[in-house]
Amino acid sequence: MLAMVSYGRAETVPGDTVSMNRTYVAARRAESLNPRDPLVVEVRSGMAFFNGERARSREILNDAIRSGIVSPEILLTHAWDLRDLNQSDSSRAVMERVLKLNPRFPRVIDAAAQMAEEDRDWPRAKTHARTLISVDPTDERGWSILADIGRLTGDTVAIRRAIDEALRYIPAPSNLLFTFMVYAGGDMGLRFERLNPDQLRIETLYDSVSTYYDNKADLFVARQEPRRAKIYYDSIIGKLEGRTLSGPGESALRLYLAHAYSAMGRNADAVRELERARSASKAAGRVNADGSPRVDRRIVAGILGNIGQPDAAVHELRLLMNERPWTRRGLAVVSKLQSLRGTPAFEAFLRESDPVTLAR
Repeated sequence: MLAMVSYGRAETVPGDTVSMNRTYVAARRAESLNPRDPLVVEVRSGMAFFNGERARSREILNDAIRSGIVSPEILLTHAWDLRDLNQSDSSRAVMERVLKLNPRFPRVIDAAAQMAEEDRDWPRAKTHARTLISVDPTDERGWSILADIGRLTGDTVAIRRAIDEALRYIPAPSNLLFTFMVYAGGDMGLRFERLNPDQLRIETLYDSVSTYYDNKADLFVARQEPRRAKIYYDSIIGKLEGRTLSGPGESALRLYLAHAYSAMGRNADAVRELERARSASKAAGRVNADGSPRVDRRIVAGILGNIGQPDAAVHELRLLMNERPWTRRGLAVVSKLQSLRGTPAFEAFLRESDPVTLAR
């Protein structure tokens, strides 16, 4: 557990090499105490994964399962590993096995809902979300899944309904749920505008950038108030520019910085930070099956649109739809893509049909 929380701190505090070193020390100590403990197996696999040793990470789990070391967490990770290897049927079968073993375990239900989302199986994803809510209506994850389905499909009514229902059980939710207010628009957007960092429970630099400043900027872009949006882009730049960003969260932070630069017309800086974000992702072993860096292509498309490269932006969106369960209706209302509206490439893209399931 010390290894896990130390890694979590290193991930959310850029440049925290002390926590990263503590992670390795704790992981090695745990393994020396009991290498067959399921939690130790999970930590060993996780450390290999975050060191860029994807095959080794999978091998550790597979060896454990073959030797009879099984836990819900190990099986869940194994299911996602199979998904990454394009073995979707096997992945779903493992997930069903975990659900039968632990039908009321929130983490299992949440993972099953996410996998159904990835398959664009919206009815199944909603069923799992409602099951999670029935287990504990104060658990934000169930409500956030319903809101996320609305976001991915462009159904703003569904987002508002999920948030309104959630507020009956959770008077003061965290940013996990509040951030969807931006996508809901209307009065929900106005309510988000009034929320301050304390109300959003902003605790880390990443939360500050992604949940507060970036989402506030998105809100004002959607409302066609560019001057107010630039206030928040300027805040992102002020938070991140010239700061040591090394660590597991570097790629994501640099991507937000690149987008803020592009929104402020600093195109050369945007291109530089985009490449740094991609390089950081590769260095951390976060790559797609084709070897490309695993970064949020939705934000990349927004950057490319802002710097006047609509064709390249649409190319990123096509790749995004092969990796994540976005629909064109959902992407049509993403604030970060507003600069693409009216361009032939983007308008043609929106007229195409969505894939039925993800090709993983």
